[in-house]
Amino acid sequence: MEDVENMVYNRMQTHCEQTDVDIDTSSIEPNKSVTYLDLSNFNTGDIEDMSNMFRDYTELVSLIVTNWRTYNVTTMANMFHNCTSLTYLDLST
Repeated sequence: MEDVENMVYNRMQTHCEQTDVDIDTSSIEPNKSVTYLDLSNFNTGDIEDMSNMFRDYTELVSLIVTNWRTYNVTTMANMFHNCTSLTYLDLST
């Protein structure tokens, strides 16, 4: 089974290469055992919907999303819903 970090990376990279298609982040199944994700420097400039991206990642403690370009994002609804263990979030540029 593909680990969550690789799955997120592959889906986002595919989306960024096909900018006319919105990424369906709701189809990414949460892996409740993931505690750390480093998704920094992804090319997110063309993504419009980040809804539910990390929803129900209940064991996620540390998330690094540095250098994400979110200027085209129109919704982040429930992006971190039920991330009850998340204590470190790096949004720096």
